[in-house]
Amino acid sequence: MVVAGSVGSGCTTLACNLAASLSALHPQSAELLLDFGTPVGTAATYMGIAPRVAFAEAVRNLERCDKTYLDTAIAQNTRGLGVLPLFAAARDLRGLNLSEVFQMLAIILSIYHLVVADIGGAVFSEVGQYLLQTADEIVVVCDQSVAGILEGKKIAANLREKIGTRLQAGVAVNHYEPALGVDAAHVGEALGLPLLGQGIIPERRLPLIQAMNGGALAVDALPKDAYSRAVQQCAGLLAGRIWPDSNPEGTRGAAGWLRRWRTMA
Repeated sequence: MVVAGSVGSGCTTLACNLAASLSALHPQSAELLLDFGTPVGTAATYMGIAPRVAFAEAVRNLERCDKTYLDTAIAQNTRGLGVLPLFAAARDLRGLNLSEVFQMLAIILSIYHLVVADIGGAVFSEVGQYLLQTADEIVVVCDQSVAGILEGKKIAANLREKIGTRLQAGVAVNHYEPALGVDAAHVGEALGLPLLGQGIIPERRLPLIQAMNGGALAVDALPKDAYSRAVQQCAGLLAGRIWPDSNPEGTRGAAGWLRRWRTMA
């Protein structure tokens, strides 16, 4: 799961590129990106696809939500990576039953081999807390600003309080600029969490916008760019930790790859 404490940290962009990089390692697997960050729906835009259904709508049609329905309803990019935004309009969240929300998440995990959840700044919501509690791996996205680090510290403290010794989290310092004089190790130390690999995702605004304007992700359009290489390294580390036997068919459903969710009573 990918979380961030401040708007503008690049959490959704990183989640999209990370999901695509993980997907590329096992292209025959069924993969899904949950676009639950803020603003909702940007993941699909970055990937150049138009969503056909949102999570809130799927919850309201829970009895229909089997593999056939989800395969048909969820839009995919050319790589086969599906994207499911939280809602089409904010009013769609009104009246949703939280237990049915959790049931929907369990259904998703029974169908998809790989699920990457972009929670962004919604980490303290009920759904965000549920996902945090049950995540295999959590990537905390932070920049080098004082505000970003302070928000990251709040998230890290919440993770330690709620998850305790089961916590598996790593910090990715996004938009990294050496000239700012705040190195990744300092950010990780401030948050009290280890870095994810080197912990550095370099500032590459121009190539990211170029890729986005072409309806593609940086890791697909510009695989040799420094940003893409950093994301690919993170994906390799996560894959090695979570799926060490490299056998997607052997870890289907509730024992899935990047993250697993348990149905909570």
